[in-house]
Amino acid sequence: MNRILILTVGLLIFGVGIEFARSTGSQAQVEARVEPESGDQQADLPFEPPVITALSPIDRAYAAIGSRRTKFDPTNESILPSDREYLLQSAALVEQAVLWRVSAEQALKRNEKDRSNWVVAGQNLVKGFDLLSPPAHLRRYNALTQESIDRLRQYYQMYLWSQPSVGEPHNEQILRQASIATRSAYAELTHIYPSRNAQAEAAFYDMHHALDPL
Repeated sequence: MNRILILTVGLLIFGVGIEFARSTGSQAQVEARVEPESGDQQADLPFEPPVITALSPIDRAYAAIGSRRTKFDPTNESILPSDREYLLQSAALVEQAVLWRVSAEQALKRNEKDRSNWVVAGQNLVKGFDLLSPPAHLRRYNALTQESIDRLRQYYQMYLWSQPSVGEPHNEQILRQASIATRSAYAELTHIYPSRNAQAEAAFYDMHHALDPL
C-alpha cells in the first residue's frame, strides 16, 4: 500500500503556502504535518521528504489564475503501469510549482521587500526533479519541465537581487524560454501517449497550462 506522503521541496515552500493562504483569505489551519487534500492521489516517493511542509492551497492557486485543475489519476488505463508512479510524482512537483509561481507573482505585485524565500523555494523545486527516476522515454519530459521551473527561478531571482523593471527585454526573454519549455514538455507527453484518454489529456493540459507564465 502506498504511504501517505506530501511531496516536499524545502522548508520555504511551507512559508509560500502560508503566505498564499493569507493573501487569498484562506482560514484553513496550517500544521507542520497534515493529510493530503481530500481526493488527492498518494504516492511512494523514491526519497524521504527533506523537511515538513504545510498543506498547499493548490486549488486556490489554480483559481487565482483562472485555470481549471484536473488531478492526475495514477490508475488511468491509458497510461503504462510502469509510468504511473513517475507521472504521479512529477505531477505533484508541477502542482507545487504552480502554487509557487502564483505566490511569487502575488508577492511581486505586493512589492514585498524580502523575496529570498520565493527564490530558494524555486531552487528546491528544480532539485526535486533531479531526485525523480523517470523511465528512459520520459527523461526528456523531466528535463523540459525542470528547465521551465529553472527559468522561472532565474526570473524571480533577478527581481530579488537587481529588481529590474517589468517588461525589460532580458526578463521577457527568460519568461519566453520558460513558456517554450513548458509547452514542449506538454507536447512531449502528448507524443508519448497518443492514445491517452480524456482524463489523462485534461490532467496533462491543465497542469502545464497553469505552469506556463505566458
